[in-house]
Amino acid sequence: MSKTNATSKTINIPGNAGTATDATNAHYAVAGKNVALASDTNLQTWADSLPRCGMYDVGLSVAQGNLPAAFWYIELQRYSSDAAGNLYHVITAKGLDGSGSGLMYTNTCYYGTWTGWIQVVTSIAGTATNATNAINATTATAANGLNSATTTVGVSTAAAPTVGQVLTATSSTAATWQTSSSPSMFRNRIINGDMSVSQVNGGTTVTLTTIGYVTDMWTASLSSGGLNCISAQQVVDAPPGFKYSTKFTVTNQHAPGVGEPFYFQQPIEGQNIIDFGFGTASPKTIATGQWIKGSVPGVYSVSIRSGTADYSYIGTVNVTTSWTQAVITIVGTSSGTWPTDNTTGMQWALDLGSGSNFNTTAGSWQAGNYFNTTGSVTFVNQVAGSTLNITGVQLEKVPTGATTGTDFEFLPDDVVLMRCQRYLQPLGIAGNEAPIGIGFGIGSGAVVTQSEFNPPMRTAPTVSIIGSAASIYMTTASIAAYASSGITAVIASPTGCNYQLSGPTTFPIYSCAHIRSAAVGTAILADARL
Repeated sequence: MSKTNATSKTINIPGNAGTATDATNAHYAVAGKNVALASDTNLQTWADSLPRCGMYDVGLSVAQGNLPAAFWYIELQRYSSDAAGNLYHVITAKGLDGSGSGLMYTNTCYYGTWTGWIQVVTSIAGTATNATNAINATTATAANGLNSATTTVGVSTAAAPTVGQVLTATSSTAATWQTSSSPSMFRNRIINGDMSVSQVNGGTTVTLTTIGYVTDMWTASLSSGGLNCISAQQVVDAPPGFKYSTKFTVTNQHAPGVGEPFYFQQPIEGQNIIDFGFGTASPKTIATGQWIKGSVPGVYSVSIRSGTADYSYIGTVNVTTSWTQAVITIVGTSSGTWPTDNTTGMQWALDLGSGSNFNTTAGSWQAGNYFNTTGSVTFVNQVAGSTLNITGVQLEKVPTGATTGTDFEFLPDDVVLMRCQRYLQPLGIAGNEAPIGIGFGIGSGAVVTQSEFNPPMRTAPTVSIIGSAASIYMTTASIAAYASSGITAVIASPTGCNYQLSGPTTFPIYSCAHIRSAAVGTAILADARL
């Protein structure tokens, strides 16, 4: 293979490896900076009008000053013209030559104009007094220097970082390596903590009985001696960032007996608190946060109880007439019974005025079933019309490296609804003429139908009618409507159920029936709540 030399060209590179007194020279002391040949008077294109074949020298020499040639990577591109004068790329020459010359290319015969650039391969340490373009300069006095902050931020050298740690500012002048505490998805073990889903009651006021359901996942438990003393409702009244809260109103003032419980709670499925490690040798620290306001200011009690209610922790929150967030951090316990299956593993509760049998010391784990501590407001014993609102309830494992909980975790509405429907699925709740299903007559006025549950439910649910059974209609193809008298038989699983509606004996056997709700608030309810 012969070697042919092209027309020579020498490029003078300013700057050196010593002091950079302006941004231009500092530029050359930075790894990865490119200098286009056409942008400098010393870096012009040059023509090689003779055809070159085989291996040849492209004719480039570099006058580098004090910059070692080994620091430079050179790439040139050559273009030719076709008969119409259109330029097209034909070859690229690349090389790294310790002498700064002798860039070689092997190809078939071409000629044309060379253009290209020079790139620094290794950075050269130096001092930049005008460091706009200096990225790796020892000293930077301009605002664009990487280390040019007015205040130096020191990094702890107590230990080298471990995998997963991030550099975290601990003050305006210091930073340390810390394990990332970025919040994880689905960290809140409370479902519907923002009170946004209310499938059955909507915004209707509910007068609470022994166990009253308000918004989805939430129940209010009242002693039989204090029935009809408190009402509850989903209302549009909430702190910034929220829309709904659950509002309690005292309707009949009641002084609770020593053994009377009054509380608002959410049971938590055991499978959702496995990683808390409660009841094991390695329990985790948890935190509960909630937004509360009330017409009766004072100390209110929040409890965390085991699934079997054999162990309790009481924390306190100071409630005012304005929305206030309270966060309670709780070191986990190895004691108590905390199921980790699909039954109740843990219980969160806000006390509404339970009797003294449910009173214990706050701030530590206690064996037994407790809801409040001494000095807590007895809400049920306040004057009629007293109110208490709550929303933004969160229960989470405290992130590694953190000391308390995180901000409330908002999830998309459809996700929250689907999570609630694992426990409760009403069919036909939309109101008048809401479809429920299709069935057929089996004789004696009975109609059999089926429903599929989506998503699958926590366990095989109970299936019942809420509202008026007589408002569930079975309509035949001849448009004859028959009112039901109730559900008489159910075969259910977590994924679906068959059930039998009773109707007038005149309902024709083997006839198809369109089953619908004829009244708002009347529906077939599949209930797998804890």
